Amino acid sequence: MIAIAADLGIDSSGAPTSMGFHFVLLPLRVYEAHGGDPFYLAQNVPPVWDRRGALPLVELPGPKRRTVEDVCASLKREDGPTLLGATQGLVDGSAVAWIRPYDDAIVPSLWQLLPTRARTELWPASFAFSNQLRFDAVVLPEPDKENLTRRYLSEEQAANYPEGRYELSVQSAAEAGDQAWLDEVLSRRGRRDTWRMGILLIMGIVILYAALSLMRALGR
Repeated sequence: MIAIAADLGIDSSGAPTSMGFHFVLLPLRVYEAHGGDPFYLAQNVPPVWDRRGALPLVELPGPKRRTVEDVCASLKREDGPTLLGATQGLVDGSAVAWIRPYDDAIVPSLWQLLPTRARTELWPASFAFSNQLRFDAVVLPEPDKENLTRRYLSEEQAANYPEGRYELSVQSAAEAGDQAWLDEVLSRRGRRDTWRMGILLIMGIVILYAALSLMRALGR
């Protein structure tokens, strides 16, 4: 599910009088086929705020390939080093939170740098009033101490995060202008894939050991 929220009106003092929420529901396999990019999908399924009753089905755009230019645009931002540190932190299993009034460009820029598989496993919010839903990457207007656990990196911690193999690879491929290399880096396995392979390997070893033990017992 992809959610979009917006102020639909303000009073004389500038305070919002109502908010609208637009939800896009789609199967996980479709989300994965689109590279786990909720921001790209949201841009191509614009809300119709004045529509009432049943909403029509929408036709999603085709998957978008991330290009060297897309990744370089994130790297060239003033906070590019922070985005790289946050990227490596997310790949390593951390989460990241920015505390600022409003900035709807940080998390989408971060999403351009992440492995495709990781993007389908992580839950971002370009802005949220609280972190009660425990997003993996989020911008908050003020610290949410109750819901920001030790797993979360601050902006300063992300900027100073130790350089890792993944962030070095994605930066090197983008700066070299090598699209094939970048595609290879972005298609790396996710954490769940690694765990799944490890479990299957252990199960295979156990089954093989049991089979060999049975054969030895029958051969006596």
